[in-house]
Amino acid sequence: MDLDPAQHVRQSSPLPANLDLTPQDYFVLSRVEGPIKVGDLVRACGLPSNDASKIVGKLVEAGALEPCLARPSATGAAASSGRGKGLRTAAQARKRKALADTLRLGGRAPRNDPQPIPEPAPESQGDPGESSAHGTDALERIDRQKVGRDDPRVDTGGAIDPERQRWILAMADGHESMSQFEILGIQPTHDTKAIKRAFHDTSRALHPDAYHGRDLGVFRPILASLFREAKAAYAELRREDVRAPWVDRRIEDDARARLQFETEAAEAREAREAAAAVRREDRTRARAERQRTALQNRMQAEAVAMLQSAEAAEKEGNLAKAANLYLLAKRADPGNEELAAKWDAVRRAAREKRGAAAYARAQQRLDLGQVAEALPWLLEAADAMPTAEHLAHAAFFVRQGDSSMARDLAMRALEALRVTQASGTKVRPTDAVRLHVWIGYAFLAAGQVSTAKHQVEQALKLKPEDADVRALLKACKAK
Repeated sequence: MDLDPAQHVRQSSPLPANLDLTPQDYFVLSRVEGPIKVGDLVRACGLPSNDASKIVGKLVEAGALEPCLARPSATGAAASSGRGKGLRTAAQARKRKALADTLRLGGRAPRNDPQPIPEPAPESQGDPGESSAHGTDALERIDRQKVGRDDPRVDTGGAIDPERQRWILAMADGHESMSQFEILGIQPTHDTKAIKRAFHDTSRALHPDAYHGRDLGVFRPILASLFREAKAAYAELRREDVRAPWVDRRIEDDARARLQFETEAAEAREAREAAAAVRREDRTRARAERQRTALQNRMQAEAVAMLQSAEAAEKEGNLAKAANLYLLAKRADPGNEELAAKWDAVRRAAREKRGAAAYARAQQRLDLGQVAEALPWLLEAADAMPTAEHLAHAAFFVRQGDSSMARDLAMRALEALRVTQASGTKVRPTDAVRLHVWIGYAFLAAGQVSTAKHQVEQALKLKPEDADVRALLKACKAK
């Protein structure tokens, strides 16, 4: 569909059900935050203009975008009303009051210290969570951790801005111990719209399509893995039972911070009056000590309560909730090694469960001949549960699209197979042959012909007449 570049479009509300869109289509759709010219949208996508124009036309035909009138210009609005600026100020004041009322009704007490409003940053340079296409929202963003500027993995001449590389690497290093809210870069909240907005901000920075046409090198698998983590975090935070422990803990933290602030203020005030009120100062210190002791006791009780809830969730089979509760209990009682061990075990079990489910979905789609739809599930299974079968299967199907990733997956699959065999676990010859064939094709796609031939030799020892092994051998000779 040919569209006039000056024509304005906007997202349809609500979006049509059962949209058949690709990840690139969804990426272009995510750039539309309000009425926007077709030409401006094409330029904002960062894709080749012909491809972007076709995608915009497809979105209009599918009903995801609809033509609309442009926003009224600032000059026209000012001419129609001499009180435009005053009305905007009043509207902003009403929004702030509504936000304060919402926080009060939700159990959140107002903070004593004013929160700085983050300045908007260019989309290609800034970190997610520092700015939003919606402007400043009601969320309190978490400061993103970054690796050091001298970290050898930071490529100052790469396709990604070095500052963004620093927080991507830090997130890749520590994502396993991060909560879902920390992955999305926001403080715990029950505001699902704000969670969705934070997910969009994070996914824009992590989605590989945001860097279309750029050579990402070693960052491509990192971005793909972190994008999957962000999607999983967003899916889990849409459930109230997963969010609730974190939001409750944040309320407790706010109350604890206010208590600490009041205690320190009281001590400072009494210190200034020490010459005239020594006895009152002593009483204040004693009261503060009692408060700190009570606080420690409450944290111990909270750890016990979280532990009981985690064990109950584990018995119910809700491993994601159990892992979060164990993590909260571990943070409340950081010296408890038993809690740390339980959290690690449940976290591994949750990942294995997620990996097994993803692999089952991939197998269903492969049985239907839907290879493209199966590939994301294979990669998720390999990431969540990196067994030799998951890694080798993912390497086999990803080899045509990304030979470098296929080679890395194949090497990890070989290591997993070696560990399995070293542990004394027997691998059936048929399964071992299939793994060697998958791994061999991955190495062949990456140009490592000799390594691929070695896999053929291993497979021939187990099953000399296998047709798939013969086909791989023929492919190697053709190279």
